[in-house]
Amino acid sequence: MKTMRRAMAIPLIAAILLLPGCDAPTDSQATQRMAASIIASPSSITLERGEDRSLQVSVLSASGSLIPDAPARFASSEWKIASVSATGIVRAQSAGTAAITVTSGAARAVVAVTVTDPYGLTPTSIYADTTVIALGPGDSTRVVLAVLNKWNELITSPIVAWTSSSPTVATVSASGIVRGVAVGTATVTATAGGLSRSFAVMVRPTVLMIEGTDRLIPGAEAPLRFGVFDSASRTLRAVIPATWTSSDSSVVSVSASGLARALRRGTVIITASAGTGTATSTIDVSALPGTIAYRLRSNVVSFLPLDGSAPTSVVMGNGIGNLALSPDGKVLAYDCGSGVCVMTVATRAPRTLIPDASDPSWTGDGKGVAVRSDFAQMKIIDVPSGSVAAVRAYHYVMKPRVSFDGARLVYGCDHLQPYEDLTDLCIVPTNGARDALFFPNAYDAAWSPRGDSLAFVTEKILCLTSRSQPACGGDPRRMCAQDVFEPAWSPDGAFLVVVRSGSLWITDPTGRTCMRLGQANSSGEPIATPSWGNGVPPAP
Repeated sequence: MKTMRRAMAIPLIAAILLLPGCDAPTDSQATQRMAASIIASPSSITLERGEDRSLQVSVLSASGSLIPDAPARFASSEWKIASVSATGIVRAQSAGTAAITVTSGAARAVVAVTVTDPYGLTPTSIYADTTVIALGPGDSTRVVLAVLNKWNELITSPIVAWTSSSPTVATVSASGIVRGVAVGTATVTATAGGLSRSFAVMVRPTVLMIEGTDRLIPGAEAPLRFGVFDSASRTLRAVIPATWTSSDSSVVSVSASGLARALRRGTVIITASAGTGTATSTIDVSALPGTIAYRLRSNVVSFLPLDGSAPTSVVMGNGIGNLALSPDGKVLAYDCGSGVCVMTVATRAPRTLIPDASDPSWTGDGKGVAVRSDFAQMKIIDVPSGSVAAVRAYHYVMKPRVSFDGARLVYGCDHLQPYEDLTDLCIVPTNGARDALFFPNAYDAAWSPRGDSLAFVTEKILCLTSRSQPACGGDPRRMCAQDVFEPAWSPDGAFLVVVRSGSLWITDPTGRTCMRLGQANSSGEPIATPSWGNGVPPAP
């Protein structure tokens, strides 16, 4: 009986295996679910930059029936012009044309996209304030970009993507702030509207230094600062409170705030330390040649020798101003109310050089004085003989200064705004030819005795020009370059004296020297019109 049952089961199983499955699709059903065509709506799109549009997609079979829930993929031929999401949302990125392709199986459809930029929001060029960034670990700086449109107009709120090639060396934020992480190099890239600008980033070891002066004269002082030095900008990037010491306090003393004061001649090493960081600086204390004359009060002229000796003051008439020492320091020319006077320094004997004139300055040979006469006239007076030579000027004249070779005159003029404040400088040859050079918004000019530079002030910043190229402020480390007036050269052209915050300061064209010659005038009147000449001051 069991044998018969086993024999009957075998054909039955075989028959069951030959029966078609109840859930398997027929060939006709499979064909109905196979994508044969795609309809994308709309078939073409025009968008303004920044707009979005959603595509509606229908996937059809060969018979034309809709295949529900059919998968579809989207791709853009120009992602920088038009991007598309996985769900078919098209976003206009920048002006231009692109093609959005929709696929499902072997079926495909193409949507033409045109992006317009009626408001000029598509970047066409990128400019930056730097190409190389140098900083230390932990320091940061912002890169400033100018993104322009097709009309070369600034795009006020551009969309910029920032990336760093090596975030372990330098990172960059979404707003363009680069931060040093570790010593090394990296490349930071800014991308806007398909345009890119790259910047080399150098993260260097932290360098500490002391900034201030490398020279003092006895009795002078200088504020010192201690901090992290930026070799790219040549400035102290961060000022750090420090403990200050001097290798010889009898030569130079230094206060807790870093104020160095020279007491006698010699050389010292100043040390500043904070935590584990230390820096040193050498200061030489020595005399400078010559004497500086300056107006101490409205009726007092002081003569300051630069060897550390005490100044000598001379009481004179009221209304004195615009002091000018002769190159040998023996004669002082000055405004004396009625005109221009000269005084022999040794004898203190004044006399009127020329009436109805002002603003004297000496010629290089020490024999002539250039003055302003009337409103638009310059004259050069030969001091020994008293003869007068007129120099034609083409503008209103203020503070004429003759070059040491006698060939040129520089003066304040109303070149742009007649009869307004004299904030321009004109330069004319003394032979009467027309203006050769012009510096706008400049004043207080002074020729270098060496003949290679002209010092002047613009917006309270000391400027030096070699020939015709101005270099305002010079080395950014020069502390004496800011908030200054009335520069005057030393007789050898190596130094300049300026008025700053009511005191006299001495600097040099390199900016390595910066010292204050005592405190401001105790009377409240500003110290003014310094002039530097050779020779010695008058006897007390």
